[in-house]
Amino acid sequence: MYNLNTVRIKDLPKHERPRERLQKYGPENLRDSDLLAIILKTGFQGTTAVQLGEQILMAFEGDLKRMADSRPKQFEKIKGVGEAKAAEIVAVFELGKRLARFHADRDKITSPTDVADLMMSKMRYLQKEIVCVLCLDTKGGVTTKGVTGNIDGGLTWGKNFQKQRFSKGR
Repeated sequence: MYNLNTVRIKDLPKHERPRERLQKYGPENLRDSDLLAIILKTGFQGTTAVQLGEQILMAFEGDLKRMADSRPKQFEKIKGVGEAKAAEIVAVFELGKRLARFHADRDKITSPTDVADLMMSKMRYLQKEIVCVLCLDTKGGVTTKGVTGNIDGGLTWGKNFQKQRFSKGR
């Protein structure tokens, strides 16, 4: 086998390289570190992109949710990750969040599960609890979505939301 401390990814046989493995086997069959290596493109002196991906995962204890919630500065604390690489990682996670919202925003509401599917993609990454209101038309389409405040807001939140909603002509 190869000593990865001295081997670059381009020195590996094609069938062992992350990008080629993605094309052949699909992204779902790659390790998280391989996917990160594809995003990062390069490592740094003595460290391959795959090894850097492993180091990033170790810094976050393998917790992808923590990574998704992180800001670029948190990634920049890791040796080999500068502003550009940190921005690329954060951008990829943001695209994933937006994709989750994209699908949820087009659904009709016919059950409590639909509400959970719609709102979970937006609320999953929040750091505090909030109160959201969905107004539906008679066909289950969402006509208005609103955030009315946090849980500590008491009973006036609904009244305030209605005032906002009707003052905007909705």
